Amino acid sequence: IQVVVYDKVQRITTLNNDGDGAMTYSDRPNTLFSGAAKVKDGVFKISFMLPKDIKYNYGSGRINYYAQDDINNNEAQGCFEDFIIGGTAKNYSAETDGPEADLYLNSANFVSGDKVNETPLFIANVSDISGINTVGSGIGHDIMITVDQDPKQSYILNDYFESAADSYTSGVVSYKLPSIEDGKHTLTFRVWDLQNNSTTKTIDFEVQKGLTPQIFSVSSFPNPVRASSMANIVINHDRPETILNATVEIFDLSGRKIWSFSQSSADNIIWDLKTSNGEKIGNGIYLYKVSIKTSNSDTTSKTNKMLVVEQ
Repeated sequence: IQVVVYDKVQRITTLNNDGDGAMTYSDRPNTLFSGAAKVKDGVFKISFMLPKDIKYNYGSGRINYYAQDDINNNEAQGCFEDFIIGGTAKNYSAETDGPEADLYLNSANFVSGDKVNETPLFIANVSDISGINTVGSGIGHDIMITVDQDPKQSYILNDYFESAADSYTSGVVSYKLPSIEDGKHTLTFRVWDLQNNSTTKTIDFEVQKGLTPQIFSVSSFPNPVRASSMANIVINHDRPETILNATVEIFDLSGRKIWSFSQSSADNIIWDLKTSNGEKIGNGIYLYKVSIKTSNSDTTSKTNKMLVVEQ
C-alpha cells in the first residue's frame, strides 16, 4: 500500500501571470509523509516522525491510500481525514546530524568525474534517524539539486523522494535531468532531515552527447528453464528511464541464430522458447546476445547462456 499524509487545507491565490484576474482555491500543498508498507491479512502499519515544518495551527489532515494486489490483480484506494495536526511535541529526541547521502548518475557504478549522456538520471540514496524533509513549507528546506552553481539550473525534488518500504528513515531521490551541454559540470545536492539539519554534497561529471550506453550484465530467469515455460531476459545497464532500441538474438551451440526480437525498451523481454518459425526448441544450452543503443549512439552488446531442460 502507498500512503501519503498531507498537512491542513490552505487557501491559495494564483499569481495572475496573464493579467486576467487572480483565483483563490483550497488545496493541501504540503506533504508530511509519503511511503509504502506491506499488507498482511488486510492489516498494515505506518510509522513516521512529524516534521518541524508543519503549519502549527490545529486542523484536519488527510491520508490518501492506494493499494495493489499483484496476486489477484486488484486495486483499492481511499482517504481518511478524522484526525488533527498541529502544535509541537513536549518531549522529543533532538539530534544535530544531517542525513547520509550517496549520489549517482544513471547507476550505482558511477564515480565522480565519469562521462554521462546529456540527460542523465540523478539518484540519491538518503537516510536519517529522524526521516527526510519533503514538506516544502519551510523556507530553504527543500530537497534540491543545482548544476554548475547556476540558479537557473536548480531543481526542487521534494516530490521525487520515495521512502523505502516499511521505513520513514531512508529512501531514494531520482530525477531525470534536462538536457545539459557537452563538457565538464558539477552537481550539488542538498537534503534536510525532519529536525532541519542539512547535508550538502557535490559530484563532478562530463557530458558526452551520443555516449554509447553500457551494459553491466545480462541474465535470464528461471535458469535452467523448462521447455514448456518462458524465459525472462534482464538487462542491467546505465540508461534508466531512457528510450533504448534493444535487440535479443538466440543462438544454438552450432552458432545458428534461431530467434531474434527488438523493441524500444530494455525492460520486459520474454522469449517463449520457440524459433522464429514457431517451432518449440529442444533441450540444451543456448546463447543469447543482447544489444542496446540510443537514437544517437553506437550499439553495445553482451552475451550469456541459458539451459533448457525437459518439461
